[in-house]
Amino acid sequence: MATTMTETRAVAEPEMEIEPEFPPHLMTVDRYEKMVEAGVYGPRDPVFLWDGRLVEKMPKGDLHSFASLSLLYLLIRMIPAHWHVAHEIPLKIGLVCMPEPDLMVVRGQLRDFLGRARTSGDVGFVVEIADASVTQDSVTKLRAYAADRVPIYWVANLPNRRIIVHSDPSGPAEIPGYRAVREYGPGDEIPVVLDGIEVGRVAVSEILPAGDDGR
Repeated sequence: MATTMTETRAVAEPEMEIEPEFPPHLMTVDRYEKMVEAGVYGPRDPVFLWDGRLVEKMPKGDLHSFASLSLLYLLIRMIPAHWHVAHEIPLKIGLVCMPEPDLMVVRGQLRDFLGRARTSGDVGFVVEIADASVTQDSVTKLRAYAADRVPIYWVANLPNRRIIVHSDPSGPAEIPGYRAVREYGPGDEIPVVLDGIEVGRVAVSEILPAGDDGR
């Protein structure tokens, strides 16, 4: 009996069409400032401008508030008369970033900034209090601050109970950063330096509350 061979052909799977993404609409600092002035965004809107996009601010817990306000009061009493402390005030970084650092010490009087934003050229140093935002503050913001030559950058790492002070920024680079880094822990005092002059010291224990072990 003759056997009939049936040829089997593979059926090609239909190609999945990849739907193109819509390009994001990037915003400049100048446009963002105009929108704020027009009342589009206000103090109750938990957003800031980063890399041309509006991003949400991280929520702040009790430890964050304690560290931020404790350092604020210490710095106000310490800094010279021709400087001021800004708390969660916008800082213009380049053309497309306008974060609101937890604290920054700024050269000049408050009235000097009526009508204009603070820039990296105005600041003595910037402080970010990091809890849930440790990676963001220690990498993403650090690189932006270093590229824009913020002279000194403090990161208060709440989970590790350490304050890391970065100085000597690289300026624009492939991977911007700070050439000098020093870490301070419980029992240490941090020099407060403005324009190369030490104006006082802050004890870490006054900023970071004691842990469960009492240290």
